[in-house]
Amino acid sequence: QHLRPRTVQLDTDWHATIYERDDIAASVEAWMATDDNVVDPFGGVAWPGAVVAARKLRNHGVAGKVVCCLGCGTGVEVLAAASLNASRVIALDYSDEALELCEKGAENYTCVETCHFDVRRDTIPACDVLVAADVFYSKDLSIACGRGCGA
Repeated sequence: QHLRPRTVQLDTDWHATIYERDDIAASVEAWMATDDNVVDPFGGVAWPGAVVAARKLRNHGVAGKVVCCLGCGTGVEVLAAASLNASRVIALDYSDEALELCEKGAENYTCVETCHFDVRRDTIPACDVLVAADVFYSKDLSIACGRGCGA
């Protein structure tokens, strides 16, 4: 797997270095060309919604709190929460590849734990703050997330 580091600027004095797949375009094209039920490749690259959500964590105040990141992808929100002194950051994703990218970026944070998670079947862990950015791109995921959050 070929990775590229990306420094995501969260504020003038705050950034996170994540890892993305350097061949993500080819992966997306391959996914779009099949009708097979395969895991989508979208967790292999940071998306704008993840950056916005990460920035909002500073104002929300997560120090000393348990933060759960649903659909963590590359881990932008995970690294933001960890750098803001969350006591525990639970990074959840359906894609093992996304979890590996998140783990690579979070290797210096002991408060981060990753877990394979299917929002259609699994229960969202107890937490003080739940982050779900860029996970509502299909109807079934949107419905499952709503149910998982008690809606």
